[in-house]
This record gives sequence, structure tokens and C-alpha cells, in this order.
Amino acid sequence: MVNLHLVDCSATLHNGCSVGRSRSYDCCGFPTGGIYETLRLLNRRDIDLSRDVFCFIFDRKSFRKDLSTAYKGNRKRATKRFKRQAQLLEQMVDKMGFNNFAIDGLESDDIIYSICHKYKNNPNVGKIVIYGTDRDLAVNVSPKCTLRSTSSLVPDVNMQNFPYAFSDTEVVPFNSTLLYKTLRADRSDGLGVIASPQEFTTIVNKLGKLFPLANLADVNFMDNIIQRLSGTPEEMQAINERWNIVRPQLVDIEVNLTNNLDKTNCKFYCDMLFLKTIAKKLGVPYEACITKKWRDKLTQLAQEIRLEDIELGMKEQEVYIPKDLKIVEDLSDFI
Repeated sequence: MVNLHLVDCSATLHNGCSVGRSRSYDCCGFPTGGIYETLRLLNRRDIDLSRDVFCFIFDRKSFRKDLSTAYKGNRKRATKRFKRQAQLLEQMVDKMGFNNFAIDGLESDDIIYSICHKYKNNPNVGKIVIYGTDRDLAVNVSPKCTLRSTSSLVPDVNMQNFPYAFSDTEVVPFNSTLLYKTLRADRSDGLGVIASPQEFTTIVNKLGKLFPLANLADVNFMDNIIQRLSGTPEEMQAINERWNIVRPQLVDIEVNLTNNLDKTNCKFYCDMLFLKTIAKKLGVPYEACITKKWRDKLTQLAQEIRLEDIELGMKEQEVYIPKDLKIVEDLSDFI
């Protein structure tokens, strides 16, 4: 039995690019804060890479933008540091042998929902762990699935704390995420509110008496429920338009999960990102680890990945090394 780990890379990249962290993990002049925050998940003590399966999932431009100009219109545009790291990370995890998903027109939420829907009842899958800060992903929470936050400011969401962890201001019943997003919306989406908290609670209570609340997390079931809601023509038009935006896309993706990691590539990429940690363990300045050998390796990496705008920022000048310090030429013995 394997455990399935799904990483919302937009969340981990944004977390690593946040103020105070974005430059602290720059490696040889290239920003790596977001990449570092993403790949450090592999070092968690409760993860066994020889058994567990990792999927790194990336956003593409969403079809929702075409449905509503207001959708996420209040969010800031992604920075150049974020975009460059997203490009590099996507190719890195592919070279390392991890599962890597990105589909034009879909956000990472849609793909994660599809994967969870396919594997939640699979007897060969133990637990499913989603890494991210977007609480929309809580729609996937179940006895088998947990939403694990990648930020200290956002709590994990599981079955036990769901009603209080999903929203900062309201109690939201378990499995009512899709309905909440449709009727109450979310500040970060930039969409207006259709129902008051009292109206939302009344609807959920009525549905709870008719159906198991677990059904509310199923898109196909919710398609029928939305059509059964009553209201004025204007209200029903607004609800249907909102549902088309909120509705996760159950896409027919070929999810052939593998775990054929390239240990050499994994080791090299992680070595590159954890140079500061290695230097600290060795008790030497960070600069001591940036030898010409490492500069050559990183330059070769940039050429292999073929990112035209990648700028490693490495200079051929001599790095200052104290006289009593031995230059570290090969760090492989210390990893």
C-alpha cells in the first residue's frame, strides 16, 4: 500500500517567494526560495520516497478567466521571480523522475480534485496528503485525505477540525466547500456574495436531512442540487454562473503514477539548493561551497534545461576563502 502526496506548486512557490524569504535562499545569484520551499517537503520524516508517490502539480491559465473577468481580479500578478522559479521547478521535478502534471485551461485545484476522485477509494492507496494553502482544496478532505498547510499562518484541514479550519470567520459544515464557494464566495476570488450566512446554513441543514453530506463533495451530485435550488430568475442565473466558475473540472487525465526516481538527479538538484545547510554543517562559510566545479555544474544544468532567460549570476572572479580553510571541491561525502 502506497501513500499519495499531491503538491500544489503554486502555493509552495508563493510561500517561498514571500517577503523575508525570497532572497535568503538565492543560490549563486538565481532565486531559489520557492523551489527550496517545494523540495524541502521531500525531507519530512513521515515520508518514505522508496514507497510513497509524489505528484507535483502546476497551474495553467484557467478557463474561469473567460467566464468572469472578476475572477481573481483582485490578486496581484505573479512576479518575475515566481515565474522563473515555476519554469525551472517544473523541469527539475521532471528530470528527477517525479510525477508532474499541468493541463492547459486548468488550475492545480482541478487536477488535484480529479486525482483524489480517482484514488480515494483505491484499496492500494493508504493515505492522500495534499500540500497547499488554498482552502478550496478542502473539498478533497476525507477519512483518507488531509490538507496539509505549507504556511505557519494557515492551519491543516482534516475531518476533525474542518468546520473551524476552512473559514476564518464562519463555521462551515464538513463537505460543504463547493456549496459555500458558490453561495458565499471567497474574498480572494473577487466574486460577490449570493447568500447570507444564515441562508447558507439553512440550505446545508435541509440538504443534510435529505442526503449524506459526503455527497456535497461530489461534483456530479452537486450539478443536480444546484438545479434544484429555488429563487428568482436573477438569483438562479447568478447561482448557475457562479457554479460554472466554482465547479472543479473532472477531466479525463491519464494518471499513470510512477516512482521511478533518478537518484543521481535528485541528489544533484537537492545538493544545489541546500548548499547553505551543508556549509553550516561543515562549519565553513557559504562561499566556500561555491567552487568552480559547482559553477560549471550549474552552468551545464542551465544549458540542459534550455531556459533562455535563466541568469545564474555567477562570476568567474575568485571567491574569498580564509587561508586556514580547506576549499570544498566535492560535497558528495557530506550529503
